[in-house]
Parts: sequence; C-alpha cells; structure tokens
Amino acid sequence: MHAFTARLTELMEEKNITLRQLEKEVGINHSSVSRWLAGKTLPNIDYLCKLADYFDCSADFLLGRTDE
Repeated sequence: MHAFTARLTELMEEKNITLRQLEKEVGINHSSVSRWLAGKTLPNIDYLCKLADYFDCSADFLLGRTDE
C-alpha cells in the first residue's frame, strides 16, 4: 500500500492540487481519499481507473508496479 500512497501524494504535489480539489474533480469522497493517503486502504478498481485517467498515468504506475 505504501507505493500507492507515495505515488498519489507525488502526483497531487506535481499537479499542485489539494485533497479537496482531488475529491471534487474526480468525484471521490473525503473519507476514501483520506484512508488512501494514510495507507489504510487501496482504491477499488473504479476509483483506481478514475485516478489514472485524471493523472494521465496507468493504474500500474499508481500501484507502484511500473516506473512509467
């Protein structure tokens, strides 16, 4: 889970967006994103795809399976 948390944090910083902006722009609720950033859970496949589309990267990159 740590790789996902690190990648999501990195992408948010690169795009210079806040947690609230991500929630609003991608349509994800606050508690889900907070749990992901805390490393408590991983997103389901639907949210993973939304995040990959939003950040223009692959799901594998978000999960730390590739350096893209």
